Amino acid sequence: MSLSLSGIATSVATRAIDAVTSLLSITPRRSFATFCDFVSISESHNASVTPTQYPIEDGTQGTDHVIVNPRELSWDLAFGSQSNPVATYAKLEELLRSGEPFDATTGLKTYENFILTSLSCTQDKTNSKILRVSLTMREIIITHAVRTALPDTAKQANPQKTATTANSGKKQLSQAGAAQSRLKRAANKLGDVF
Repeated sequence: MSLSLSGIATSVATRAIDAVTSLLSITPRRSFATFCDFVSISESHNASVTPTQYPIEDGTQGTDHVIVNPRELSWDLAFGSQSNPVATYAKLEELLRSGEPFDATTGLKTYENFILTSLSCTQDKTNSKILRVSLTMREIIITHAVRTALPDTAKQANPQKTATTANSGKKQLSQAGAAQSRLKRAANKLGDVF
């Protein structure tokens, strides 16, 4: 009997140690850049698009697609006194000035390639021992330029039209005639017929 009781005690002790270990090794759900030791007070996520517009002859505006705008995140946080508010604020200012992109993990999702665009902090007698900040972050869209070389003029089908630009001297501007709509031109042609 003592053997089985000892086995049960060992099993219970092992499970208790596993539970305590898992509690002590909690990974934070919310983080950004190198910061993870804070309390999230509020998060405001913003995603938007801008519809393209082009004029139509009748005066209306047409739209055929949208441009996706960079996402933004406004985040109110509090860092406790154990995180040294003065040093933490200095690190936040350094992140703001660096313009270095970072990842931000919120309660909703993880964002990539964000930069810190705004840092605001207010302290009063009720929170002078902690650091409470309002941050604004914005997604940056990283692009890469591609360089293309033109083929030799000898290999071009029509080198006069496809060759590189050349200095062709000074050009004189001339007065353009008044622009007419197609409807006005058609009315003028009809008037000439009658």
